[in-house]
Amino acid sequence: MKITLQLFGAYRVFGENLYFDLDDGAKVFDIRNEITKQLKDNKAFNEALLKSSRFANEKEILDEGHPLNDGDKIAIIPPVAGG
Repeated sequence: MKITLQLFGAYRVFGENLYFDLDDGAKVFDIRNEITKQLKDNKAFNEALLKSSRFANEKEILDEGHPLNDGDKIAIIPPVAGG
């Protein structure tokens, strides 16, 4: 199944989107693994940031076990801080 991952905040250095071709039955957890596979050799990749980031669709923050469907557009949301 094809999944589009929209990138925001600190992830924007990798472009606007990443694209994944995942097995049927994939879950949000599988996106984390794919991000690591695609970006691990990039100097800008930060594994700690990935671990603390969350994923969302247009309606809600998704838990790690949320099932994905072909054509889903998911956003990765890095932690933010303000003052």
